[in-house]
Amino acid sequence: MSKHLFTTVSTVALFFAGQAMANDSMIDQLGSLNTAVVNQTGGTEGVSDIDQDGDNHFANVTQIDDPNVGIPGFNTPSNNSTIDQDGDGASATVTQTGNPFGVPGNDSSIIQTSGAGDITDAMVSQTGANNDSDVVQDGGQQAIVSQTGESNFSTVNQGGGSLNLANVLQDGLSNSSDVLQSGDDNTSFVTQDGDDNISTISQTDVGHSANVTQSGLMGMSTITQTGTSQSATLMQGAGQTNNTSTITQSDGSGTGSNSAMVSQMASSFNTSTVTQAGTGNMATVSQ
Repeated sequence: MSKHLFTTVSTVALFFAGQAMANDSMIDQLGSLNTAVVNQTGGTEGVSDIDQDGDNHFANVTQIDDPNVGIPGFNTPSNNSTIDQDGDGASATVTQTGNPFGVPGNDSSIIQTSGAGDITDAMVSQTGANNDSDVVQDGGQQAIVSQTGESNFSTVNQGGGSLNLANVLQDGLSNSSDVLQSGDDNTSFVTQDGDDNISTISQTDVGHSANVTQSGLMGMSTITQTGTSQSATLMQGAGQTNNTSTITQSDGSGTGSNSAMVSQMASSFNTSTVTQAGTGNMATVSQ
């Protein structure tokens, strides 16, 4: 087993308004048959750090666009990416396009622990400024995060099982998504294309499905699922504001398979609370 450390710092003696422009890439590999690819040719002031410990990992980072203008200069990189892979066969892809007039830049962090035979995959795409994505995976998990705009925040934490899927799409300003999956075969889909929306999904145990769509302003959604095969769907419409939905599902003394659908498309300042415990319950709310 060998260890290879490659550090590439491309420094160009160019100054614009007192600003130095450079890309910074570090790759640290310990193990066998690991692959790391970094492309920072499309811009400057990108920072990439890849750490691979184990075998058969794959990491790909593409960072594009010009440095942030004005103060604080290079101390605030236009794009920052960190990938940490342990075990066997993890895959991570990060694509970030910065906005030179947005300070600070985009930030992505992926931490993966993968066992032999696991399919552990994370894909992150961020365009704009001050977007932040954090992905933590343990076991055979899949996470897809796409953020466009400014100041969007996404957290995906997957562990304690396998075959979980989280798909987060945010397009706008200051949206926040938090997905926690612990168990097996859970799926979460989050789409936020408004501003200042907050989504929280927590899935524990087996076979849950959560689907959140928030297209308005300052909407809030909380979905908590435990037990077996719970299903929850929330929709908040464009042009509406300050709608709140809470869905809590558990087996209770039953066997699960509860279903809840909440639609807040017609007006603003609505509140919906759905609590289900047992077997085969169905709830539908339209506001």
